[in-house]
Amino acid sequence: MGRPISAKFVVEDGTLQLSLLIVKDDGISEFHLYPAIGMINEVVDIVDPDKIKAAAAQKLAIESATISLFAATESAVKANKGFRAISVLPMLSEGRPVAMVTLLGSHGFRVVAEKLYRFGF
Repeated sequence: MGRPISAKFVVEDGTLQLSLLIVKDDGISEFHLYPAIGMINEVVDIVDPDKIKAAAAQKLAIESATISLFAATESAVKANKGFRAISVLPMLSEGRPVAMVTLLGSHGFRVVAEKLYRFGF
């Protein structure tokens, strides 16, 4: 199937879906999952050069990470009571991998950066 490098919830045509960017041996695909029914509805191969460039940068951040996106997301939610994670995107910041976690709470959105590395990076 491949390795996930980012995830975000989106609402399309009034329906909540989870969009996962997956790196495979033969390229990059976007999987659209519908949480309400637990099914993959659509798999789209990424061919747009800008999207490929962004995905390559995310892949580079993931490859240098020592902490998973899931653990970083959990940490962000735990530190921000009353918020839920709606997206997590890896990136390099000053050469170090970080996860930009977008959170949603009753008073709006919040974006926090979580380290994807332990001390001594």
